[in-house]
Amino acid sequence: NNLTTDIQKLSLRNLQSLRDQHIDTLVVRCSKIKVLDLRHTEVGNSSLAYIVNQLKDTLEEVDVSLTGINFDKLLELKTMTKLKILTCLHLNCQQFDVLKNILPRILINEELFSVVGGPNEFNQFSIWEVRADQTDLFEDNEQF
Repeated sequence: NNLTTDIQKLSLRNLQSLRDQHIDTLVVRCSKIKVLDLRHTEVGNSSLAYIVNQLKDTLEEVDVSLTGINFDKLLELKTMTKLKILTCLHLNCQQFDVLKNILPRILINEELFSVVGGPNEFNQFSIWEVRADQTDLFEDNEQF
């Protein structure tokens, strides 16, 4: 309940406690999500079904690399009319080729540095569209 229903970009990357039921709750509550990063989580095929059902008119980018979502389930993404970018680094070459043929309008594994909450366009000094300057927290200490 602490997450705004207006959220559009969300990274849950590396959140090992994340499960399918969490994604179900999330996509029902936050139906305006455009960018979703689920890389290296424990979500599976049920999560993708929830995403397809609830975010079919809004989702533009999704990363499902290193999840329990299998290749056959990814084929259901063809119904996602707004989806432009899919990252799923766990595919083998044959699966990648099949997916490219079935989803020709979607960039697959081509936007590897499109990270929610990370640097944009290789600019290490911004997060999303907000400029962020580095702050030195410790004085230089020559003793070490």
